Amino acid sequence: MAYIDGKNPRYRFSEYFSDEELFDDLLNSFPKKTTRDKLACIAQNYNRIAKDSVLTVIVTVLLIVTGFTVFGMIATPEYLIKNEITAIATDYYENYFYNKILNNNSLATDSPDFSESTMEKIMEKYIDRGFANISLRQLLLYDDEKHVAATSLLEEYCNLDASNIRIYPEAPFDRQNYRVDYKYSCKF
Repeated sequence: MAYIDGKNPRYRFSEYFSDEELFDDLLNSFPKKTTRDKLACIAQNYNRIAKDSVLTVIVTVLLIVTGFTVFGMIATPEYLIKNEITAIATDYYENYFYNKILNNNSLATDSPDFSESTMEKIMEKYIDRGFANISLRQLLLYDDEKHVAATSLLEEYCNLDASNIRIYPEAPFDRQNYRVDYKYSCKF
């Protein structure tokens, strides 16, 4: 019997198939007639499976590395604390302090034609220097202790009295136009 390239086909593929019966079943399961065609089809399938396996492994490793990277950035105490303080500071200015400024200022309450220019008169002295520093402890306790639940996380890593924020209003002086300077006295 003549073999492809002068070698027994079982010899070429024996490293991939340890069971000879399995190899014979595989050879006989193809509709092609010649052994050469059957072996070529097996080689094609093996190459495709090998490429798919390598691709699957690479994609899985990339997903795992990406997951650990993203989770590592999100789960750090520094990230959690800064996000919590930012959320509290935003709520403080937009939903509490801004209303207090409007309600406690005679320019705002006496003027029937309240406008941007009126608000600018109220805020002009705070544009450069900002409002007074607000400690983290004060932020947690404002508005009937609205954010007191965050105290345990923040106390574990930060000095609540030494950490503070300063808010600077910006034109056109509405609720969303301001910047905040954060001064952290935390263990990170």
